[in-house]
Amino acid sequence: MKKVIFAAIGLLLLVSSSNSQNNCQDFETSPINNSSVSSTGNWVMYNSGSSASSPTKIKIQNNAANGTKVITAADTGGATFLINTSDYNGNWVKNGATCFCFDLKLISDGGTYSPPLQVRHGIYIFQNLVRSNPLNLTVNSTSTNPTIGFGFRLNNTYDENTPWQNICLPIHTIQAGDPLPSNSYGEWKKYGNALGGLSETAAWNNIIQNVTDIGFFVDATGNNQSEIIGLDNLCLQPCPSVEPDPVFDPCCPPLSKESMIDLFVHTPMGNITDPYRIEFVPTQNFKNLMQAYTDLLKLTCGASELHFSWNLDEISGFNGSWIKNIEKEYFHFVANGNGVIQNNPSFFNDPGKECNPGTYYRINVGVYPNDKLECFEAGKCSADLSFEYYVQVNKSRTAKLIINGMPHKTIKMKKRQKVRGNKNLNRRN
Repeated sequence: MKKVIFAAIGLLLLVSSSNSQNNCQDFETSPINNSSVSSTGNWVMYNSGSSASSPTKIKIQNNAANGTKVITAADTGGATFLINTSDYNGNWVKNGATCFCFDLKLISDGGTYSPPLQVRHGIYIFQNLVRSNPLNLTVNSTSTNPTIGFGFRLNNTYDENTPWQNICLPIHTIQAGDPLPSNSYGEWKKYGNALGGLSETAAWNNIIQNVTDIGFFVDATGNNQSEIIGLDNLCLQPCPSVEPDPVFDPCCPPLSKESMIDLFVHTPMGNITDPYRIEFVPTQNFKNLMQAYTDLLKLTCGASELHFSWNLDEISGFNGSWIKNIEKEYFHFVANGNGVIQNNPSFFNDPGKECNPGTYYRINVGVYPNDKLECFEAGKCSADLSFEYYVQVNKSRTAKLIINGMPHKTIKMKKRQKVRGNKNLNRRN
């Protein structure tokens, strides 16, 4: 009998109301504006050329990917920013360290480049930015414009085909000699010499306690005057928790709760009350790890394949008992297989076997070598990797992915619209 290492995986999805925390914006209450304007709410355009101006380049539009509203800004001649003048003013660290998080996308690089241009978005915080004057960053004094400015340099580049990215910028005070805050997304840098006559440390600690403006650089590529960026879900919030890197035993497959979470994608089949799928989408990191472990098994004890069995089960409730199996799938890796998953997995997506809101589910995965079972030490590899998921529908159009009782990310659903002439019919946006 095969020694099987089981890991139960699930995703807890809760549909929640819009964020009520201060300094959060999702544009859902903003009116659609498909004609460009120079300002909307507290968002304004700022062109920082030799004669500063506020071009008409802002729109509030529907995001074609999910039907929610986003703000967009288009470039024009000279250095162009999308500025918020007051929604995020004040002391960002009055309650301690925090993060400024948002969804960001390069909607257009402004041309027909092949391949598309790669960019690093520019995000800035300012103190005393005078939008009627050009930027002045040449000397460290109180006469610069802005008086103090810092920009966040992202580690990764993006292009117009990159999906919306959720990005969180770390905000906390520093001591003399400390580097500016950084995280996996990137790092803060001073903006020119705009330090208000202070040291870099003092200027940083000063501005995060008195932010007056935030800015997103629209001239993302520097190659033309037609780039378009999009923003959504901006929020000052506690920083996402960072789990320590898992430690793997060479006698156990390199699997953990953290490594499994990103393998499943919540896919609505229509409107918010309709069935949905939790689809397996293997990451390149997962394939690399499993291929390396399969090669290790072959080298150390002669097993030539690593097999996986996946079961989608309905359960009676949270931490509940098994009710029935919904779908079962298998695949495997072979030694020296270059990371290719054998059997071309694509699941859970059998027609008629979708998940339903209001019902609890669990995913169980069994992992085992095809032979040489002594390669596994089942007693050492039986850690609890149980995840369960559940979709609760209410009046909101937002689903929150909850893992181990903590919010993981926000998923926006498509909205429903009534079809004229029959109040009982609905159609997708």
